[in-house]
Amino acid sequence: MNIRSFSLEQWEEVVALWRRAGIQLSRSDTPEKIQKKLD
Repeated sequence: MNIRSFSLEQWEEVVALWRRAGIQLSRSDTPEKIQKKLD
């Protein structure tokens, strides 16, 4: 397993990975809120 940080440009790929892993997205997982966490 390779864990690394991601940029918002990778948002769609990350969401696809989360969905394949069965992870439910929450209201705080919007691109805007994720960007705030990354800053």
